Order: sequence, then structure tokens, then C-alpha cells
Amino acid sequence: MWRDIIKSGGILFSGVAISRCLMFLYRYICMRTLSTADYGKLALIISLFVSLLTFAHFNMGVALSKFFSETRQRNPEDNLVLLLNTLVLALVTSSFSSLIMIWFLKDIGLLSPMMGLLCVFGFFLLSIAIISGGALRGFFKMKLSASIDVLSGGARFIFILLITILGYKSLKEATMVYFGATVVPFGFSVLMVKSMLYCENKNKLSKLIDFEIMKKIINFSKYLTFASLSLYIMWFFSRWILTSISYKSVAIYDGAMLIYSILQMGFAAIVVALVPYISKQASIGKEKLEFPPAKKIIFPYLIVLVILFGIKVLSVDQRFLIAIGLKKYVSCLPLFYIMFLAAPVDLLFGISSGILQGLGKTKELFNVVLSVFPIHIIGTYLFARYKGEYGVAIMFIFTYVILARLGYIKVMNV
Repeated sequence: MWRDIIKSGGILFSGVAISRCLMFLYRYICMRTLSTADYGKLALIISLFVSLLTFAHFNMGVALSKFFSETRQRNPEDNLVLLLNTLVLALVTSSFSSLIMIWFLKDIGLLSPMMGLLCVFGFFLLSIAIISGGALRGFFKMKLSASIDVLSGGARFIFILLITILGYKSLKEATMVYFGATVVPFGFSVLMVKSMLYCENKNKLSKLIDFEIMKKIINFSKYLTFASLSLYIMWFFSRWILTSISYKSVAIYDGAMLIYSILQMGFAAIVVALVPYISKQASIGKEKLEFPPAKKIIFPYLIVLVILFGIKVLSVDQRFLIAIGLKKYVSCLPLFYIMFLAAPVDLLFGISSGILQGLGKTKELFNVVLSVFPIHIIGTYLFARYKGEYGVAIMFIFTYVILARLGYIKVMNV
């Protein structure tokens, strides 16, 4: 099974990697064209959008990847009903997320009728794309699921490149592109899922709205959603607390997080690949899964850590940032080296999270995050007050150490 998980994880990793690279290019153009203060505001907008997006799609994509991998073996005719009910729920949750985002945009002076409209559509369309990606993973169509990720990042990069060439280089245009480009992955995902479900179900649709199914989806997704939402609120708070210093501090911290996210995209690919395979094993009575020894994860990262510090000594990294026109962001590199210390425990937490999701033990995952949430908020506030962005980066490590330890304990007790 681990071979299948690694293979699927590799496919999903490729999709996430390409998407992150394209999103990096989107943010690179924004970092080049915007002032550090404006980019700091954009970083806050993106961080809040990602947080609220978690509530908008309510992790129903993960639910579908689990249920589809199970129902294909028992009741395949229920798949279309299951998907349609998730879309109805997504309409409600994305509307609520849109209202909060609109309030935030108004607070920072960016709201306009067009911006508000793009915000509303952005949440709903991207939620559908994410949910559809989960459905495709439930059918073990990992390449199609990865393609949705690629289109999400690619559309934003192409659109921001085009408007920059046309001479539009303001925070307002960059934000509108971020919201509006969601139409591309939405269109692709709908076409793929529609064709697959048509072949699987044909005319077996018996009931459009089923509140029992909605209840089933919500019961599975609620703890996972609140766990993910709590995590994203923690990371948003880490940026927001730095506004008490300056938006430039937010931009520098976000630059370090942007580099670190290259590591996290690999972790995320493993997690999403774990869920359907573990669910399939659990559905036939195999709930136990061997947890990989910590030393097999930590040792390779220690080697990479030494290499990175060697690169730092040579100052090749700084020269690279200067060469690509990001001299004003060189100060984010020391923050990244601090954050990198969290990589092994970040991966350990990701694996335990994937196992708990696959077994349907999302309440245990939520309890882990809920236990850490107040520690992170209080610690980040205190560290930021005395050490600024460096304090926030240090608290980032402490947070993942606690998450990994508690997550490991939960998996061992399943």
C-alpha cells in the first residue's frame, strides 16, 4: 500500500509543485511591482482568503475522496447525489466566507463593486474546484486532481503577467487577479467530474437534495474543517500581529514563508494521497497502519539543513535574490533558516494528520489543533512584541513541535 501512496503522492506533489511554482511567479511579479507595504497588504489578503476558503469548501473534497473510494465498491449510484449535495453546502459556506472577506477589504480601503463581485465568485468557484479535486482522488484519478492545482496557480500567473505588461501595477489589480482567476480551475474541474459521474451513474439519480447525506458530510468534515481553519487562523495571526510594527514586516515574514512553502507542498501531497488509500483499507477492516520511524524523516532533513547553511555561508542565496530584483527581500532569508528547523516535525504532523483523516478520526485531529491554538496565539503575541518577525518565526517552530508530538500520540492510540 505504501508503494501506491508514494506513487499517488508523487503525482499530487507534481501538481502542487507546479502550482506553487506558478503561484510563486505570481507573487514574484507582485513583489517586484508593488512596494513592500502594499505587498504586505496583499500577503494579508491572501492569508485571510486561504483561511476563509477552508470554511468555504468545508473540506468536503477530503470527504468525497473518502466516501467515493468506499462507495465505488458498494453503492456507486450514490456518487452523483453525494457531489450535488456538497455543492449546495458550498454555496452556503462560501457566501459566509465572502461576507467576511468583503468586510476586510473595506477595512483596508480596497472594496469596490467589481472587487466584491470577484470576491464572491472567487470563493464559490474555487470551492467547487477543490471539492471536485477530492472527488477525482476518490476515483483515484490523481493526474486529473493534480491538473486542477496546476490550473489554479497557472491562471493567476498568466493573468498577472498580462495586466503587468499592459501597465497595471497596483495592489487593486493584483487582488482582482487573485480572485478572478479562479474561473479557470473551476471550468476544468466541472468538465472532468461531470464526464466521470455521467459514465458511472448514467440515469440513476433519484434524489437531488438529501439532508441525511448533507448531515453525513458535515459530520465527517466539521472537525477537519475547524482543525484546518484553526491552523490557518494561527498563520494569519502570525502575519496580522506584525502590522503593529509595519506592513513591511508583514512582507518580509511572508517572503520567508513563501520559501518555506516549497517544502510544505511536498508534505501536503503526502497527506492528500494518504486519505483515500487508508480509507479503502479501513473499509475492509484494516485500520492499523505502521507509522514511519521518526529517524527516517528527521535524518535526511538534517543533511539538507547542513547543505542550506553551507549555501548561506557562501551567500549564493542572497546574490540570487539580488539578481532577480528582490534585493529589498534579502532580510527574509534569516527568517527562513529559522523556520526550516520546523520541517521534520512539520512532516511528522502532516503524516499523522493524513492517517487520522483516512480513518475518519477527525475529532482527534481537531483536539490536537485546539490544544495548540491558544499556546500559539499567546506565544506569537509575546514573541512578536519583543523580537518582531524573528520572534514569530521562533514560535512557528515551537508550534509544530507540539503539533507533531500530540499528533503522533493520537495515531499511536488509534
